[in-house]
Amino acid sequence: MIVQKDMPYGSGSAHRLDLYTPHQPSGNLLLYFHGGGLEGGDKSDLNLMPEMLTDQGITLVSANYRMYPEARFPDYVDDCARAAAWAWQYAQSQASPLGLYIGGSSAGAYLAMMLFADNRYLARYGLNPWSASGYLFDAGQPTTHFNVLRERGWDPRLVRLDEAAPIFHITQDFPAGRPLPRLLILLADHDMPNRLEQNRLLMGTLLHFGYPQDHIGFRVMQNAAHCQYTGGADFCRQVVDFVG
Repeated sequence: MIVQKDMPYGSGSAHRLDLYTPHQPSGNLLLYFHGGGLEGGDKSDLNLMPEMLTDQGITLVSANYRMYPEARFPDYVDDCARAAAWAWQYAQSQASPLGLYIGGSSAGAYLAMMLFADNRYLARYGLNPWSASGYLFDAGQPTTHFNVLRERGWDPRLVRLDEAAPIFHITQDFPAGRPLPRLLILLADHDMPNRLEQNRLLMGTLLHFGYPQDHIGFRVMQNAAHCQYTGGADFCRQVVDFVG
């Protein structure tokens, strides 16, 4: 594995990413966003992911983004779209272009959901949600994120659907007859309150608007709390199966 740390993808101090490259790339590229409630966490929070993914030929890019208290919605979403543009260009620059997968855990999954559901963010950088081959949503919040609610001075337990909610942007039939990204939704059986139910609603809404059922994987990690499994061996094996 070849590791390149703190590579810039923008001009801000938070616009940094780490690149983990297999010695013999044979798979695709996963752009990963860490969790931490949009107020904590770091691109180095990966556990076994670099070793297990690169061992299977998968290139891993882990990106930081602006967070609270300095950031405000949608600063962090735009950062992730900018990182996706960097990852896309890198993937396409390889001798054998790599398929791009975008994902994250908890807050990082929320950010990946926003890129998938609201095409305005990727469009700023010349991409669209279908530029990616797949999306990994690990315990993300498809409604308005609790820290966005807190930013507005609201109770963070509220369930709201507005421009800051990924599911809010699923508003029309998905195009038939064209390739659509594959999706993998992971959660814990003892996840955060209402997180499992909200992700079931996300899947149901996707199917309601014609997303192919065979393009969506929905898996519940047993005997686990919120993201307790993230980066562990079982998690990494599922990611390898999905991305590789």
